[in-house]
Amino acid sequence: MTGDDAVTLKLVAPEKKGLEIPIIISHDCDISNNPEVEPEIEIIIGTIITAIDGNCTHSKNARKLHLSAKHGDTDAHFELWATSKQSISKQSLLPLQPDYGFKLLGKELLTLQRWLAARYHRSAFPDEFDRRLKEQKGLYKAIFKTLKPLGQHIIAVFFDIDNGENVEKEADDLYLLDIYLLYSTEINPLAAEAATQKAAQSISEAFKKFCFNADSGSWQNIELVGCQPIADEVITYAQSQQLKKWNIDYLSFRDDPVQPLLTY
Repeated sequence: MTGDDAVTLKLVAPEKKGLEIPIIISHDCDISNNPEVEPEIEIIIGTIITAIDGNCTHSKNARKLHLSAKHGDTDAHFELWATSKQSISKQSLLPLQPDYGFKLLGKELLTLQRWLAARYHRSAFPDEFDRRLKEQKGLYKAIFKTLKPLGQHIIAVFFDIDNGENVEKEADDLYLLDIYLLYSTEINPLAAEAATQKAAQSISEAFKKFCFNADSGSWQNIELVGCQPIADEVITYAQSQQLKKWNIDYLSFRDDPVQPLLTY
């Protein structure tokens, strides 16, 4: 639809015309289905931005997504918020024509699909594990400081708790944690690997600082067994099913304003 159509349908405020673009996110089959069966179509509002933040790509942030699209021969960038989804009547769209000015490429379209699904399919960890991790705000800050500059390299963070058991434990029982930092090999794999190895070392040191008691020589609450870089071309399907993605929601208890952390 055109910018004028978006304003007429009250999807976009008049002063935002041309800066906010409605994007239809319903499946093709639902769009073509009889309005008596599927009376509405889902859309999401994309705001045009000047640059992409790597920490908001690859469905890392369950609430906010940065996408690139083609606008003729030039690149355009959008910011999407999950909370901006809404439904509109199919009947209201019948007299309108689609706007082909912007086009999502296949890879970006797949990212959009995964991001929309991630809103309802996020990893859940044992409550006791969450409690222990959230109490260590210094650890949160150290992990965030390490990962934030690496949004273009690290595309996901996976947790493996007690070799996949993920059970509730008594207060005195340790959780054994393995962390896997998934890095991209698409642009500069050597630089991504080096940066991820450095990040893994920093995260390991942070866990040692906040969860290891040097006086007693023992771990407290959570023992970090290992933090390993892993290339996106190497991870197996079985690993992707066993490991759990660490979601931005686990940063929501920080004292500072919430910032995007890495998810997948």
